[in-house]
Amino acid sequence: MNKIIMSVLLTTSLLLSNCVIGSPFTKSQQSRTLDLKDEQEVILAITEATTTGTIFERFIFWRRVSDVNNDLNNNKGYLGGSIRRQVFGSKAWTMTVWLDEESLENFVESRIHARAMREGANALEKSNFHRMRVQWKNLPLTWQEAIQELESSEDYEK
Repeated sequence: MNKIIMSVLLTTSLLLSNCVIGSPFTKSQQSRTLDLKDEQEVILAITEATTTGTIFERFIFWRRVSDVNNDLNNNKGYLGGSIRRQVFGSKAWTMTVWLDEESLENFVESRIHARAMREGANALEKSNFHRMRVQWKNLPLTWQEAIQELESSEDYEK
């Protein structure tokens, strides 16, 4: 009987760790006012974060993620994005689209993003980042496509 219970618990745990929630890809206000042609190349940035640490450290991490997410539309060149995370696991992903490399770099160096990186660092076990050029007409990628792109990048750390 104990083996059956343990098997059910293990199976349930594995299934729940793969359960994910995410926001739909949302185009920014800027993307609606720019005259973006279908063939125009934009920058797609994909991140993956694996969290660890105390409940407090993870709380700070997610608070700063929320701050960054709430500020995205204030960044020049931000065209849209989505966020996804495991419900019972430790992984999270972001997918953001930028007009050009300069816009993405300005965001990375922004005060709110720098604060999130600094204050959320204790909750990060590891992170992966990949950026690529993609035609506007090919967006958004599905999460399956985005994660496949990220995991096939040469710098991906398993």
